[in-house]
Amino acid sequence: MNAILKAHSSAWLDSKTYRLAWLMGPLAVAILVFGSGFWITPSNNLRVLPVPLSYTDEEGGKIDAGLKANDPVTLQALRAAAADDDLRALNYMGLLYDPTSARLGGVPPNFDVALTYFEKAAALGSVNALVNAGKMLSSSHKPDEACSYFQKAFKADASRGDAMAEAGYCMATENGVVAAEKAKGIGLMESAGAAGTVRAYALLGITYMIQTPPDVKQAISNFEKAVAGNIDDFGYSHNELGSIYLHGASGVPQDYKKAIDHFQKGYEQGSEKSAADLSFVYSTGTYGAPIDYKKAVEYASFAAKAGNSIGHYNLYIFYLNGRGVRKNYNVAANHLLNAIALGYKNALEGAKNDTYPIEFIRALQSRLARAVLFNGAINGQGSAQLIQSLESVFDSKRVFE
Repeated sequence: MNAILKAHSSAWLDSKTYRLAWLMGPLAVAILVFGSGFWITPSNNLRVLPVPLSYTDEEGGKIDAGLKANDPVTLQALRAAAADDDLRALNYMGLLYDPTSARLGGVPPNFDVALTYFEKAAALGSVNALVNAGKMLSSSHKPDEACSYFQKAFKADASRGDAMAEAGYCMATENGVVAAEKAKGIGLMESAGAAGTVRAYALLGITYMIQTPPDVKQAISNFEKAVAGNIDDFGYSHNELGSIYLHGASGVPQDYKKAIDHFQKGYEQGSEKSAADLSFVYSTGTYGAPIDYKKAVEYASFAAKAGNSIGHYNLYIFYLNGRGVRKNYNVAANHLLNAIALGYKNALEGAKNDTYPIEFIRALQSRLARAVLFNGAINGQGSAQLIQSLESVFDSKRVFE
């Protein structure tokens, strides 16, 4: 328990880049594809598909189903249409290759190929492509490049809500931004929200949380507007509200019931971070919920499968100590190494300083040796070489199974 508490004791406010990347998440393809200037007309030069590309909800769903089923005819027709410079097909192909968007199958994710499709469509006048490229870059932790595309999209169509919101966020959160520009950016996000772009409220929530000092009440107000508008952000806004109520803040008392409720809703929307937080809550019994290791393991497993480092860390604790699962040092070692590989610094520091059973150290050594990261004896003894091997794993994104 102490290890888990220690791991979660770091500041809960994340960086601007991480927060924006989390919020972007893998968005539904339909949201990104549909938009003004992107509908089928009789004059379009789109080659014939078995299902007409009308992009109504019904027809778009049939195309998505074909792509999910890896239907070669659907994919070949889209490729051919993109080769003929059809804007809709270029955007769709970009989304298929986009590693951060909803995956429909058919092609392997490829950032560079996706960006090539988006840029080609943008050069032909597609504002959708500018927005799509910006969202992919933002989700790939490239906020400055993303802002360049969002600003171009807003310049091309200042009435478009998503471009207005994203450009406003970029303006309000730019490094060294002056007060007047920040106010202008906030105004754009507020206008976009009032016009129906629910995501603008989530961006406003982030803006108020990352400023110095944070305006937590304004952040709560905007995140609540986002969730009230049924924002499809894969639980991000619910998770932010849960974190605020779990820890409390200036002028906002802790409210464990609200925190758990928001985490649960975030989890139900697919948030692995909410799942990791629920795992923490149910494994400690200190936040208004009884200890329930079965639930804690379930939530941690969901988070870990989605690539969440804290989910892996919690599973390491559970398997190391036999909490909610049968003790298994091999599985525990895998989860610890995955947490470290995903950049969770508390996992690395804890591994360097904790005292472990010989069997667990041996499990670590064998897995590192298998990955050609450790060439010492598999003897269950700690060493400087073992620590160096663990440090080499940090933030490497390697996968240990």
